Amino acid sequence: DELYKKVMNTRSTSTLKLHAYAVAERMQIFPGLHTSLIVLTKDELKRFDYHPGDDEGLVNAPLGIEDMVYSVYLREDKDQIKVSTRSIGNFRADLLCSKYYHGGGHINAAGGELKCSLEEAIEIFRSTFPDIEKYLHQ
Repeated sequence: DELYKKVMNTRSTSTLKLHAYAVAERMQIFPGLHTSLIVLTKDELKRFDYHPGDDEGLVNAPLGIEDMVYSVYLREDKDQIKVSTRSIGNFRADLLCSKYYHGGGHINAAGGELKCSLEEAIEIFRSTFPDIEKYLHQ
């Protein structure tokens, strides 16, 4: 139990605060699409003393919401936007990442990277809505 706790359930105060902030203040829900979006800027990450890995698992949090099927997390890095996605069931996160985010992965866990501004990345996310709708009904 002690080893599991140290490896899986131990986080810094700043990491816990980052996750809480991201979910409470930065999560958007698109109920008709059963989709969520979390966006964090470089300044927000700096505010919470972000270190690589501090956001591990953040993209999974919205999937705990009833009827949520797809979750997207956009993180503004120095010269790119890191995209992480998760989904439930047969929803094809991998195909969306391949088509829109220059990435890929597994059916329910995929990601990618964009070389654009955060605002442009959010517009790209919004452009996925027709495909999200399509995958919801397959």
